[in-house]
Amino acid sequence: MDNFNEMEEVIVLVGDKGDEHEFREIALVEFDERTFICLEPAEEIEDFEDGDLLIYEISYDENDEEVFLPIDDENLLSKVFDQFICMQNEKK
Repeated sequence: MDNFNEMEEVIVLVGDKGDEHEFREIALVEFDERTFICLEPAEEIEDFEDGDLLIYEISYDENDEEVFLPIDDENLLSKVFDQFICMQNEKK
């Protein structure tokens, strides 16, 4: 996380208790005709370990604004994560 580039877009996520945390996009994953975003903390966050990431499905609300939807299906989450790993391995 020390290599965070100040020019990168910071995404602020708000938790259930109103707490705000900054994340940065590390990948967009196309899977099953859907798009998912992989985020890593741009700052130290309690209970996050180095290498932890969040994965959300990208959708749009009634105003055509981008929203991130949690993935409740563990099987889908696993498949998207596997696709993310494959993408990372291809970069090497």
